[in-house]
Amino acid sequence: MLDRTDLEPVFFAPFVSSLMRVEPGWIDYNGHLNMAYYNVLFDRAVDEVYEILGTGADYLKKHKHSTFTAEVHVRYVRELHDGDPVRVTFQLLDYDSKRIHYFEQLFHATEGWVSATSENMTLHVDMTTKKVAPFPDAIMRTLARMKDAHAQLPRPENLKAYFPANLAASSCTLVSIIEAVGIDFGMTPALTNNSCIQSMRSAGIASAGSICLSRIA
Repeated sequence: MLDRTDLEPVFFAPFVSSLMRVEPGWIDYNGHLNMAYYNVLFDRAVDEVYEILGTGADYLKKHKHSTFTAEVHVRYVRELHDGDPVRVTFQLLDYDSKRIHYFEQLFHATEGWVSATSENMTLHVDMTTKKVAPFPDAIMRTLARMKDAHAQLPRPENLKAYFPANLAASSCTLVSIIEAVGIDFGMTPALTNNSCIQSMRSAGIASAGSICLSRIA
């Protein structure tokens, strides 16, 4: 019998999701997995990671905080078809007090080839105010442990997003811009007003005119 119940999670490098299968309703008229459902598979894997990190559904209920996806870059590499078995790997690239930067790969579970990749930035949000908010200390410690475990992994090539590793030279960050503009995530706005775009471009964000903050339903 265990003497303690506060055991720390063990992080594999990378995290590997449970087995999933391409569902019949996800196949489009081209006869393969529709592009939208690649993101469903990626998101289901992230939900598994969040349970380990302590930021899952129970975290939302107890602490009234959650995570919203701010930026995603997906590469579609190879077709998947009805019934194909798949797994997703998750690699934590970086994090700070309000953001998580991670990289996922979608693999055919038996043949081993990569079907798609997804690079993501996620923001920690206070659900009562719908504003970006700092992670609690316990989550920061867990993120630190995961990053240490994943540090041995090679860094993916051709990363696109503007994340903490790129921020050292600038005090004007995406999160600070979001806060300065006062974005209410309940309104799910696109960042299109000129002053915001100019600030982001000044910070070196080339895609300032096209970044959209997505609200997770």
